[in-house]
Amino acid sequence: VSDRERYIIEGDFYRGTEKTYDKAIRAYTKVLELYPDDTFAHNGLGLINGGLQEWNQAAEHYRACISKPGAPYLNYENLAGVYAAMGQYDKAEELLRGFLKTAPQTASAYRVLADNFMYQGRYDEALAEAEKAFALAPDIIENHVTMGLAYMLKGDAVRAEDEYKKLLEGALKAGRPWRRGAIIMFYASRGRYKLALEQIGLATEQARQVGEAPWLAMINFFAAWVYSSAGMPGDGLKAAEQAFRRAAADENLGLMRNALWAQGLCLVAMKSLDRAQSKADELKAMAEASMVKGVGSGWREIQARIEIEKGNYGKAVELETAAVAMLPAQSGFSLADGFFYDTLARAYEGAGDLENARKTYERLQALTFGRFASGNLYALSFYRVGMIAEKTGDKAAARKNYEKFLEMWKDADPGLPEPADARRRLAAL
Repeated sequence: VSDRERYIIEGDFYRGTEKTYDKAIRAYTKVLELYPDDTFAHNGLGLINGGLQEWNQAAEHYRACISKPGAPYLNYENLAGVYAAMGQYDKAEELLRGFLKTAPQTASAYRVLADNFMYQGRYDEALAEAEKAFALAPDIIENHVTMGLAYMLKGDAVRAEDEYKKLLEGALKAGRPWRRGAIIMFYASRGRYKLALEQIGLATEQARQVGEAPWLAMINFFAAWVYSSAGMPGDGLKAAEQAFRRAAADENLGLMRNALWAQGLCLVAMKSLDRAQSKADELKAMAEASMVKGVGSGWREIQARIEIEKGNYGKAVELETAAVAMLPAQSGFSLADGFFYDTLARAYEGAGDLENARKTYERLQALTFGRFASGNLYALSFYRVGMIAEKTGDKAAARKNYEKFLEMWKDADPGLPEPADARRRLAAL
């Protein structure tokens, strides 16, 4: 084995977990000292820097990769993802269009173009690109992920559900239980928590059958969020604890942080503030020990929720403002952004600053990819803006927002308090 091969093997091995990123960086750097143009080393460093949210460095390495004739498509896709995370959507599109001129049959490139349009809220254009991907590769189930999400964000619930059902059919045949995550998020976004929990049960059983234990961590994370949203934070806590144990076994630090975040939020919902504080402290320690930028938003979110429960609204606003400032541009890294805007808006409400609360809910409503994992909060934001409008005497705005919320949740589970209250308030107007 040559020195180059040995260092590449080391880099690829240590890149497998965040806690050994430093060793992977050293190995790839040694390759570049010997061979400055080595694309394997540049790609490895691009992946690591992307994971660290060091976007400029990641882009530099990916550009080195595509400077070589015949560079594989994956290098272009990775660079496009980095451009999106920096909000440079035009650059991402130009890059992918250029690649497609040389390889027009690349279905994946059209799906990434569709994502790029979705980040910008340009859903019809996203669907047009997704249709091109489907025409080239109709058997690829990822096409249904893309089209389902585009329809969901556009507000076409009927077509979104149809695409996600097609995805379920394909995922079942392919033995990919984690693909149920999309329809879980969809059902929750419409207040259909019972169906979301049913899909979680099916995904868990399927994961066990195919022996995909690592994916159970992500499924449990979805379960924690849905249980908590459905008013069952105790069950959510159990699911989040299971997610943490599985993620820890795989040394998946990112998912461990997410699972701790979910535990903290469930504990706040249970009014167990001392235990929630312990999770916030634990997550803060993990964030401070991490090489990754932006991971400090999670502990701030828990802490802000604790401060809201204690009535310390000014402190909550301060914490959550800092958390929101850490979020990158709308991209594949933005799936949970809605949670942070919702917490900030509630902090402003508690402080009596209704104008900033309304503006923050409207910022949540302007999210694209960032409301996929918090679609229920997106819908509920219209309900809460309606109540703010009532308090400020704007009856027309109140009616408009209540009607929009009730339309989105017209098929929600019976017995949920928000639709019932919105209908009562609307009738009173």
